[in-house]
Amino acid sequence: CAMAGRRRAENPALPSLLDDEKLSEWLQVNGFKESHIASIYRGLFRAVQQHFGEERAGGREEIQQEGALPPWEAISSLLGSKQLPRGLLELLPHAFSRGHLSLVDRLDSSDGVTTKLVFQLHDGHRVETVIMNHDSRTTVCVSSQVGCAMGCKFCATGTMGIIGNLTAAEVTEQVAYASAIELSRGRSPPRNVVFMGMGEAETG
Repeated sequence: CAMAGRRRAENPALPSLLDDEKLSEWLQVNGFKESHIASIYRGLFRAVQQHFGEERAGGREEIQQEGALPPWEAISSLLGSKQLPRGLLELLPHAFSRGHLSLVDRLDSSDGVTTKLVFQLHDGHRVETVIMNHDSRTTVCVSSQVGCAMGCKFCATGTMGIIGNLTAAEVTEQVAYASAIELSRGRSPPRNVVFMGMGEAETG
């Protein structure tokens, strides 16, 4: 999604590892095969599973402090098993960040069915993500914009006006956070992803 509205144009010093376009471009510029991107993301997902689920339960405070992705040491260890070039593994931590969202608030319902997360973006704006647990699956509802252009009077988001679209990496990172939280609870990662009813991201 393109940036729009009143979101600041400047980007963080390092792009997010979850930005597949930037990662693909970086691989090509540095002489690595673009096909490595699939191995990187498979290894990254496996690292999330092991760090927050299988090897140790990453608790509430740990996820809030560390972010949705494990430390680089854990990521590099899993990526190394994917037979990626050594030079690629050494350069990645210097070229990409592990994400740009900061978890600033979390509210769990008393029945354990719903969890609301509040994230601060790199430019200071905040968005919400909701995890919903059903009998057969878990769904994560992600934000795609800050504000909304639709202007519905009954909706608090609509009264904000459109401030800007989230990037694809910012949307993906919300899903990664939800996966880390569910794994730390001893549950499977979300199987369904839906979008908040905040208008169309391309209309901003």
